Amino acid sequence: MTRSTWLPRLRAFALAVLACAVWGSVWQTQFNLHELERLGLNIPVATRLSATLQDLYRFMPLYAAICLVGLAPAFAVAGWLGRGAARQWLYLPAGGAAVAAALRSADLLAGIEVLVFATRRAGGLAALVLGGVLAGWLYARLVRKN
Repeated sequence: MTRSTWLPRLRAFALAVLACAVWGSVWQTQFNLHELERLGLNIPVATRLSATLQDLYRFMPLYAAICLVGLAPAFAVAGWLGRGAARQWLYLPAGGAAVAAALRSADLLAGIEVLVFATRRAGGLAALVLGGVLAGWLYARLVRKN
């Protein structure tokens, strides 16, 4: 693969990881704030915004690493398995499965039940997995243009 071939793919992959990490960080924050509301706390919109921005700064880099570790092999396998137009569609389920696997692997490596608290509930896990699907869609779209 020449530089002119892999550089656009690398850029597309970096943007897909960033999209996955931003999506997951925002959802993680909102799920956690929702859990606090279920306990009877009132969370004003300004607090939600502040907490979201703080998590983008503090949590997103860790989550981006989790996404990166999951998406890299998943997209490589999807690209290897798929041919023609079908390849583009393989990145979506590969992205979702990668995020689910990376999250569970992170839990096991950390030796705790859940590392990312939003995944305590099925809805939180589904929202983060959807971020992987979004990353797969974005990657497929950006790679298709090049």
